[in-house]
Amino acid sequence: VSTPAAYGGVDCIATDGATQSQSCSPDECPVDCVGSYGDFGVCSTSCGSGSQTQTFTVTVPSSFGGAPCTAAHGATNSQACSTDECPVDCIGGYGAFDECSTSCGTGSQTQTFTISVVAAFGGVACTAEDGATQSQACSTDECPVDCVGAYGDFGDCSLSCGSGSQTQTFTVTVPASFGGAACIAADGATQSQVCNSQECPVDCVGDYGSFTACSLSCGGGVRTQTFTISTPANFGGAECVDIDGGVQSQLCSPQPCPEDCVGDYGGYGACSVSCGGGSQTRTFTITSPAAFGGQQCIASEGSTESQPCNPAACPVDCVGDYGGFGLCSTSCGGGVQLQTFTVSTPAAYGGVDCIATDGATQSQSCSPDECPVDCVGSYGDFGVCSTSCGSGSQTQTFTVTVPSSFGGAPCTAAHGATNSQACSIDECPVDCIGGYGAFDECSTSCGTGSQTQTFTISVVAAFGGVACTAEDGATQSQACSTDECPVDCVGAYGDFGDCSLSCGSGSQTQTFTVTVPASFGGAACIAADGATQSQVCNSQECPVDCVGDYGSFTACSLSCGGGVRTQTFTISTPANFGGAECVDIDGGVQSQLCSPQPCPEDCVGDYGGYGACSVSCGGGSQTRTFTITSPAAFGGQQCIASEGSTESQPCNPAACPVDCVGDYGGFGLCSTSCGGGVQLQTF
Repeated sequence: VSTPAAYGGVDCIATDGATQSQSCSPDECPVDCVGSYGDFGVCSTSCGSGSQTQTFTVTVPSSFGGAPCTAAHGATNSQACSTDECPVDCIGGYGAFDECSTSCGTGSQTQTFTISVVAAFGGVACTAEDGATQSQACSTDECPVDCVGAYGDFGDCSLSCGSGSQTQTFTVTVPASFGGAACIAADGATQSQVCNSQECPVDCVGDYGSFTACSLSCGGGVRTQTFTISTPANFGGAECVDIDGGVQSQLCSPQPCPEDCVGDYGGYGACSVSCGGGSQTRTFTITSPAAFGGQQCIASEGSTESQPCNPAACPVDCVGDYGGFGLCSTSCGGGVQLQTFTVSTPAAYGGVDCIATDGATQSQSCSPDECPVDCVGSYGDFGVCSTSCGSGSQTQTFTVTVPSSFGGAPCTAAHGATNSQACSIDECPVDCIGGYGAFDECSTSCGTGSQTQTFTISVVAAFGGVACTAEDGATQSQACSTDECPVDCVGAYGDFGDCSLSCGSGSQTQTFTVTVPASFGGAACIAADGATQSQVCNSQECPVDCVGDYGSFTACSLSCGGGVRTQTFTISTPANFGGAECVDIDGGVQSQLCSPQPCPEDCVGDYGGYGACSVSCGGGSQTRTFTITSPAAFGGQQCIASEGSTESQPCNPAACPVDCVGDYGGFGLCSTSCGGGVQLQTF
């Protein structure tokens, strides 16, 4: 019984734990096959590796679905044999899983490991012992699960006035499954109610139209604009800032007449360099700047234009240096090595010559040390094998005939050192032993060259042994580098940038950019990367725009019913040098209507009586609704609740009758596996 009857509910058809039975397993019991392998026969050979055979004999054949024998009648099985017994690996495996331990929900079932051939003579053991078991989870039909869910709280109203709606959503926390009872609504289902049904305030909508044309084209005129209301205020909405047809005015066309600019370029200045091509500049001077919108000059005050000068080439001094010393003429016993002078920039246009000609050499002594004497020695022949059959070992001894001196290469082994190898009737493979030596000297004394290393084999592969990764004497090379040659810096100043000011003497800058930096002793550029130099620009006076503003409005002449308030225009900075005039004269006054709203009216409303209870038992709720008879207007006090809003109270708390819920489970295991038994199911 999953839910007992309560509060007068209907009882189940049986008591909790009651059982009923039925017959099962009428089939004949299976008879398992009985049989076995006989003894192994005589080995096919008296020594070394042979084979011997055993035959399987069935004494009782399987019937009624009994287990078959591990082999057919007359089947043979062979094994290797020799003077020494061969290992026999274990043969076995897990059988099928038995029945699940439960008839519903989650249970377990087991399989058993059976060994058919036992490991012997050092053979590989099975992965488990004979009779070992392992289990896995198993499951039949799941039990019914009833749905659990409920409606949440109502959400926000879709409108703050004018009859909106609000919604509550049903959420399923446990869905029904395996035939359980469904919820009263689907997950995500919604239901709605009306809210905020009072009329919405309507704000006044209006605006000033375009200004009329100015009464004068210059010297200060007047233009006006008229206020038009397109939607009057209603239901307590905000009033407009002016009455329908209200007019406001402002000054216009205050500017004086235009004056054209007067100016010209002066003479060219000194050349920037004495040779190699420079430039000379002349500057524009304004004697009378443009004003009040007059024609600007052809150039700004202080702007410049340039022309080339002194194009004759400048003297270029020779640039050169000795490179690094080359390889020594001998590796030991005293030799000579040379260094060569390289001219990177020849002298020109009367510049200073280098200290040596291009390709000139100078030498120095080198390699004064004694020449190395390499060690001479070798291994003797291998001795007699330690065994006349199977696997043995034999040794050879290293003899040094000339020891190394003055840093010469040592022998591959010390005097008297021994080396052993396996031996038998069949020779053992000998793997190759060898490796690359150190890299020799670089092929060049400067720039990028190459150097080589040589592969030397000390033990040659034999009898199928692994070969070395390279042949004896094979070479491989790598790039090598000495000191790099000098590289002169390359760079130049870019164009001047924008002027920092459009008037009133600004500055503009040009930046030096290094495209190739000096390296390895090369000549530096005339300036650092990112270095800047500046010049004056736009030196004419700047226009000064008029600065002014209307002050705060005065207090309204009336607190309600429509009054007037004014604000006064004050100029803090007059216009100058052709700057823009202000929108009104100093001391100009403009006015607007104020306090047009009627007096506030408070809202009148109340809750009605409670409605019927939502359920007849088990605890429900009943609701009452708020009705507004007169809405608030013109800023009056709002009601304590919105039109159509509800409040609830609990009702009918007495528990409802609960019917008993129960059922018989699945039938259990049969009392016998064959020949007729009994199986039970429990309520």
